[in-house]
Amino acid sequence: CVPHFLSLFVYNSQHFYESPALQANVVDVAIQYMNQNLAKNISLPELSASYNYSTSRFSSLFKDRTGFAPIDYFLHMKVQKATQQLDFTEKSVKDIASELGFDDPYYFSRLFKKIMGHSPTDFRNHRRSIAKG
Repeated sequence: CVPHFLSLFVYNSQHFYESPALQANVVDVAIQYMNQNLAKNISLPELSASYNYSTSRFSSLFKDRTGFAPIDYFLHMKVQKATQQLDFTEKSVKDIASELGFDDPYYFSRLFKKIMGHSPTDFRNHRRSIAKG
């Protein structure tokens, strides 16, 4: 009986069924965690370990559910938050980048342009001209 019991720990993946609902819940919780920590820099190994998954398994689950790799999704969330701040505050691009955990405002601007199609300054100016017009 004891060898069988011990084998359950060694071969747990063969005896443990992970439901799709549990997988979806892990992704939802991870997204919520990301949203609450936009000012931090989160790594994939850190994120996957906190949910007891390997990085490859966690990435696969996340991408299947969202269509994005976890870190890409997190960066999109940061850019989305930046668009809100550009629209509704007078903060400088450098301050917004810093608040969102970017040490290099030039990297932030390049990332913003890659995702949004405009630099942060152009985005702000364009949105304001639409609002006036």
